[in-house]
Amino acid sequence: EAESKEPLLHRIYIQLPMIDEIAKEKGMEAMNDFEQVCYLFKNNANHAILKTKERLVRKLMEKHEKFKDDEGLWSLAMSRQMAEWREKNNLLDSYDEGKKKGVVDLLSLQIKQKFAIDAKEWLSTLSLSQLYELSNQLLTCNTWEELTKIYQTFSFLKKA
Repeated sequence: EAESKEPLLHRIYIQLPMIDEIAKEKGMEAMNDFEQVCYLFKNNANHAILKTKERLVRKLMEKHEKFKDDEGLWSLAMSRQMAEWREKNNLLDSYDEGKKKGVVDLLSLQIKQKFAIDAKEWLSTLSLSQLYELSNQLLTCNTWEELTKIYQTFSFLKKA
């Protein structure tokens, strides 16, 4: 569908799952350049498409080989990808730390209100799963001693 009479940009929307159906119907050799490239992007495998002599596929493979041979460009791409992985892992670590801090703060407040004991330092030594179990036990225990006794039994069973 034309967006204007003289567009500066042409868009093509592709339903990638349909490219497998086209490949079944036509076969690899009968697919045009564009269909083969779409198939290559979707399936991303060393398949018969890579062995075809189609111009567009050949060009893509040549560009990929040039990219791999250019050590500076390859190094830059790898360092960028490593930086993205580090950033993602840092975000996940920060999220986990914040989640644990929030649970510790909440449990500390609840323990202080219920038993008049400051347990924040002790709570900080526990894992997130231990904190969740402790929060369940906090609802049923009536004394601090009862809570710590149940928690110690639970911790011992978890290690065994």
